[in-house]
Amino acid sequence: MALVLPHRASGADWTVQPTLALRESYSDNLRLAPSQDAQSAWISEVSPGVAVTGNSQRLKLNLAYQIQKIVAQSEADRLNQQLAASATAILLTDRIFIDLQSSISQQNNSAFGPQLVDNTYITGNQSTLKANSISPYLRYRWNGIGSTTLRYTHGSVRSDALSAQTDALLLDLVGDNSARRWNWSANYSQKKNHDSTLPPVTISNAALSLNFPLVNTVGLFLTTGYEKSDYEAASTSTQVAGRSRSVGVSWNPSPRTSVVLSAGKRYFGNTYAVNASHRRHNSVWNIVYSEDITTNYAQFLVQSRSDTSALLNQLWQVSIPDPILRQQAVDVYLGIAQLIGSGAGNLNYFSHRYFLQKQLNLSSALSGPRSTLVLSLSSNRNKAQSNTNIESPLLGPNASLLEEQTHRIAANASWNWRMSSRNSFNLSASADKINSPSTGRTDNNLVANIGISRQFQPGLQGSVDLRRILHTSNEGPSYRESSLRAALNFHF
Repeated sequence: MALVLPHRASGADWTVQPTLALRESYSDNLRLAPSQDAQSAWISEVSPGVAVTGNSQRLKLNLAYQIQKIVAQSEADRLNQQLAASATAILLTDRIFIDLQSSISQQNNSAFGPQLVDNTYITGNQSTLKANSISPYLRYRWNGIGSTTLRYTHGSVRSDALSAQTDALLLDLVGDNSARRWNWSANYSQKKNHDSTLPPVTISNAALSLNFPLVNTVGLFLTTGYEKSDYEAASTSTQVAGRSRSVGVSWNPSPRTSVVLSAGKRYFGNTYAVNASHRRHNSVWNIVYSEDITTNYAQFLVQSRSDTSALLNQLWQVSIPDPILRQQAVDVYLGIAQLIGSGAGNLNYFSHRYFLQKQLNLSSALSGPRSTLVLSLSSNRNKAQSNTNIESPLLGPNASLLEEQTHRIAANASWNWRMSSRNSFNLSASADKINSPSTGRTDNNLVANIGISRQFQPGLQGSVDLRRILHTSNEGPSYRESSLRAALNFHF
């Protein structure tokens, strides 16, 4: 693409930026092994890549690709690929569209044991994952009635630990509320999942929603429907079909503040949801809570840019109104390597099971004249809903019980201080605790990083970082690691 697309194209905003990262690092525990088995090594990396952003009348594209050649002492050479790409194309104006997503990343096989921090480590608990989806859809507006969206989505996930495909059809109807205060919407969806180790599973859902404005800034909505699944439940007495209903309220006092609360009941029990955001001139605050039946490969297919990237996009929405320029600024802030490698290890584990996920995320980004602070706190509870007899062979014979239920709490903080127009100081720390209620095992992970970076030239940046990793477990092995890394990043 770097050869085909011009740096500047008339009639459209295109940016094609080849990159090259050179890194040299030293680790006193390359394999993240217990202290008695720790092996130190020098690691060299050469990582060419390309970042492409485009915005034309018929195509919007964001792509970041990188090849990592890693050479470590007394270890075989490794070659990793990193990709994060998304595109939306208009095939017929105001009628036919198509969404495309593709990613390549390294992921943890298990939530327990050594965890990925970056791709230089050899943990024995990681696999390369490729996820792709294509989604054509049709939109049509009926004057005075509403609009219709018909969407088909095909997605696939491939790795040593997991191989699955999904085909989904969605019909969405939204009423036209221009002549009345209340509005309605209706949708029907059917999804067929094809897992390499399980029989095909069909999931269908039909729902009708009504929305009533109570006052200018407050609205009430009601939803009722029916959903059905045919996966093999963990218990023969468990129902995987039934009516669904919920009631909720929305509050939008200003364009910068939004709060949506809902409560309801589905076939697996009571459900609750929260989605709140508040944006000020120099800060952004978000709260999201959700409950749903899902799978690991479904989560891989909806992965997008990192939470930090989304927060910074919100934070700089006023100061950089153009979305392409804003995303470019975010990418420069994060660094191309951090941006496209941010998916490493962010899911608990590979699994073939269907599980109930209860997830809470609190996040904030604050910006001062010369510094930016990003904070996040999350809680994730997973409970297996489908039969546990079939599980990924990479997780071992005890995986079914160990990861039948998991509870993970994680906290992250990063601070960037621009000391001058060319020099920056970076400080970050993350801590998470993962617990298995079924076995009583608890693992704790702590990662701290301190570093400085300098912009030598417009297309050349250098950095030096010192990192410390601590991992403890009440049943598994513990380890610690210290590393020092120097890097040069070229942007052509």
